[in-house]
Amino acid sequence: MKVRFCAIVFVIVIGCLFVPWQSQCAMLQQLAIHPKSIALANTVTAYPPDIMAVHFNPAGLSKLEGNQFTIGFLYADLKVINRFEADPNFGGFMSYYHDDPLAGQEGTSSGNIAIPGYRNIPMLAGPFPIGISTHKEDSPWTFAYALYAPFIGGVKRGEKDPGRFGAVSLALGRIIYASPSVAYKFNDKFSLGLSIGLGASNESIVLDVRAPNHLVALTGALGELTDIDMDIPIIPFPLFGGGIKPYDRIAHLNFYAEDYFTQSYNLGLMWEPSDWFTFGIVYQSESKAEQSGDFVFKYDTNFQKVIEWFNTPPLLNIFAEALGLPPYPVSKQEGRMSLDFTYPQRVQAGIMLQPFENLKLLCDFHWVDWKVWQTNRIIFDQDIQLLQFAQILGAVDSTRILNLPHYLQSRWNLSYALEYQMFDWLAIRFGYEDRESSFPKDYIGNTIPLAAMTIYGAGFGIKWSEQTTIDLAFSYITSITEIPNNTSNFCNSTDITGLLYNPHAGLDVEIELNVMIFSAGINYRW
Repeated sequence: MKVRFCAIVFVIVIGCLFVPWQSQCAMLQQLAIHPKSIALANTVTAYPPDIMAVHFNPAGLSKLEGNQFTIGFLYADLKVINRFEADPNFGGFMSYYHDDPLAGQEGTSSGNIAIPGYRNIPMLAGPFPIGISTHKEDSPWTFAYALYAPFIGGVKRGEKDPGRFGAVSLALGRIIYASPSVAYKFNDKFSLGLSIGLGASNESIVLDVRAPNHLVALTGALGELTDIDMDIPIIPFPLFGGGIKPYDRIAHLNFYAEDYFTQSYNLGLMWEPSDWFTFGIVYQSESKAEQSGDFVFKYDTNFQKVIEWFNTPPLLNIFAEALGLPPYPVSKQEGRMSLDFTYPQRVQAGIMLQPFENLKLLCDFHWVDWKVWQTNRIIFDQDIQLLQFAQILGAVDSTRILNLPHYLQSRWNLSYALEYQMFDWLAIRFGYEDRESSFPKDYIGNTIPLAAMTIYGAGFGIKWSEQTTIDLAFSYITSITEIPNNTSNFCNSTDITGLLYNPHAGLDVEIELNVMIFSAGINYRW
C-alpha cells in the first residue's frame, strides 16, 4: 500500500511540474495559497495549514506527524470595473479639446497571470499548492518541501476597453519552485522553523499610450489651425506635421521580463504556553529579482509625422539634432530591456485562543514593507523615440531609462478568524481581513490593482478518514477606489508639468474590484 501511494504521489508531482500553473489568483500577495488560509482570511500564523506552514510559519511544521502529502485545486474569478466620467469643472486642454471619448464609458477586466515560458494566461484554475513532509516518531525534526506562488497577479482588458491606457494587460509575480524547509521542536511549548524559497519571477505589460496634456494638445491645436495649403520652405505646414491630439493613441508598448532564480527565506516561531493559548510569528524576507527580457514599441502615424516634421530640412532638422530627437521616424522599435524588482519583506504575528475544546479564535497582525516599491526603473538597450520626444517636454531625464513612480507606503493591518469543530469529522471556518491601500492618494492609478480591499473567507475542514482530510474554501474580495480628476500624478493630473503618465487627465476615475475564489485541497498522511 505504501509503495503504491508513493508511486501515485510521484506521478502527481511530476505531472504538475509540466502543467501550466494557471491556479494562482490574479491579485497579489498570499490571497490564494491554501484552502485553510483562504477560509481563515490569512489568519493562520498561530494555526498554519499543514504543509503550507512552509510559507505561513515554518515552526508549525513541528505539529505534523508521520509522512504527509498535500495538493490543492483553485478557481478564481476576478473582475476589475473601471468607470470614467468627465469632470464638469475641467475646461479642456488649451480650451480647445473638451470631449474625451472615454468619458461616460465603463470597462471590465478579468484575471491574468504570466509565468516563465507562458505570457498572459487568462485562466485562473489548476493544481495548487503541492507539498510533502516527513517526521520520524520521537524526533524533534520535521522536514518539508512545497511548490506555491506567494506573490502573483494581473489584469487583462479588451483592445477597445476604456481602461486600456492603464494597461491592456499586466501580470507580475513570483513562483516558488523549491522550498526546502525544516522545523525543530525544542519541547512541548516551543518550536522554530526555517524555509528557503528558490523560484522565478516575471513581469509582463501590454499598454496603449496616450498623453492628454496641455503641451501635447498645443501641438495638435497648432497642427489643425495650420492645416492649410501654404508653401513656406523653412517651416512646412501644418505645424508639427499635424501634431498630436490629447485623446489620440500615440504608441503601443509590449514588454516581458523574467528572472529564473530568485531567493528568499521564511523564519518562524511558535510558543504554546498552555493548551488554550498559542502565539506564532513569521518573518518573510524580501526577494530581489534582476529581470531581463524583450520589448516592442509600435508608433502610431500621428507620432511618426511629428518626428518627420522636426527632421524636415533645412532648418528644423538642425533643431531636431540639437534637441536630441531621432533623425527619422520609425513605425516600430524592438530590443532588450532590464528591470530590477524587489518583492517586499513581511512580518506576521498571531495568536490562537481556545476557550472551549471545539472553538478556536484567531487574530493576526500583518506588516508589509511596500515602501521598496518607490520606482520601477526600466532600462532599454537603445534610445526610445517616445522617450526622446518626452525628454524635450521635460517629462523624462533619459532616453533609455523609463522611471515609473509608485511611492508605495508600508502598511499594517489586522485579520480575524474562528474555527468551530461542529462534529469529530467536520470543522467550519470564517475569516475577515481589511487591507488598506499601499498607494498614496496622489499616485494611485488603474494600472496595478493594489487598492484597499476587504476580504471575507469561509470554509470547511472534513476528516474523511484517519489518514485523509479535505479542506474546502470560498473567499470574496471587494473594494471601490475613487480618483477625482487632477488628484493623482499617475492617473489623471491635468497640471501642465504632469507629463510622466496621466492617461486619464480630465476624468473622474472609479475602480471597483470583485474577486471570488473557490479552493479545495486534500492532505494524506501515512
